Amino acid sequence: MDSYLGDWHTHPRATSANLSFTDKTTARRIIQSAAARQSRPIMMLLTGEKGGWEMVPLICELRRAWRVIPYLEDVRGECRFY
Repeated sequence: MDSYLGDWHTHPRATSANLSFTDKTTARRIIQSAAARQSRPIMMLLTGEKGGWEMVPLICELRRAWRVIPYLEDVRGECRFY
């Protein structure tokens, strides 16, 4: 049985690693997809430009404000290379 882990893409010349509206919509769709079987997908952003790229994993999860209003929380993860 396979489960979806997440998605990656670039934000060239970005000054910060924040999810766009489209990124957040995609994360919500992944979370709500029964086929993905993933309640906390990782959205991996590669930001920067030639000679200076950064890889930023953002772990996404649907939360509820005041137990009613759903919102997407994205927490910055950490990349470790061995």
